[in-house]
Amino acid sequence: MNHLTRIEGRAVAQARFLPFEQLAMPTQLTPRECEVLRCLATGKTDADIGDLLGISARTVQKHLEHIYVKLGVETRTAAVMRVLGPNL
Repeated sequence: MNHLTRIEGRAVAQARFLPFEQLAMPTQLTPRECEVLRCLATGKTDADIGDLLGISARTVQKHLEHIYVKLGVETRTAAVMRVLGPNL
């Protein structure tokens, strides 16, 4: 449920913030793709994600390519928004 807050005379919606670990992931993604997408949602770079998951940045890029196709998006932001959308 969204709540409204008055900021500088304007009503502003307060979004619920969920830990990224609790985000519902699309069922068509593999477990590894879900891990990559969760890291991506926290603003990590390909190199950061690779370091966290013990894979190369190039492997991260390949996972992202598969995620984009499966989600029908073209950018990192669109992929994250596809997952966050139902939770906002």
